[in-house]
Amino acid sequence: MTTRRVDSNQAEIVQALRACGVWVLDLSALPKADPRAAGVADLLCVDLGGAWFAEVKTADGRLRDEQRLFAAECPLPTYTLRSEEDAVDVATRRRNRAIERRLF
Repeated sequence: MTTRRVDSNQAEIVQALRACGVWVLDLSALPKADPRAAGVADLLCVDLGGAWFAEVKTADGRLRDEQRLFAAECPLPTYTLRSEEDAVDVATRRRNRAIERRLF
């Protein structure tokens, strides 16, 4: 079994998400025992708005066909994060939407 490749910016993105109160499970650390797992996003995240996936890419990184298929078929939202700023932006927007839903 092989493990999946981890992008160089992933640790910083995970740290930024956690600092925003997002629970993060690093799926990239799991072995690829099943070929269907080839497109699974790098991170499973849970916040006030529910569960979602994050695919970590470097500034120049491109999504593979399997990753695009996963995002298209998955019933949960999937975000591509390229920086700490992307992570904070997504976490903040999701938190604000969740709070608005609870207020109205």
